[in-house]
Amino acid sequence: MERTVIMGKSLNGRELGTGISQRKDGRYQGRYTDRFGKRKTLYHDKLAELKRLLSKAKDEDEMKLNIVD
Repeated sequence: MERTVIMGKSLNGRELGTGISQRKDGRYQGRYTDRFGKRKTLYHDKLAELKRLLSKAKDEDEMKLNIVD
């Protein structure tokens, strides 16, 4: 199955990266799909902090540290 990579954009039209976009209220949101097939969304006011949180969440998912309740 071939995946299409969609790059999100800021309100100014700047590319932010895969799965990251800026909301109308100015906050940034990052989305990814975990190993259970659930779509996860993270929010933060600062782009750098969101990228760090998103990277950490993806790493935890790959190392199977997240569990299903």
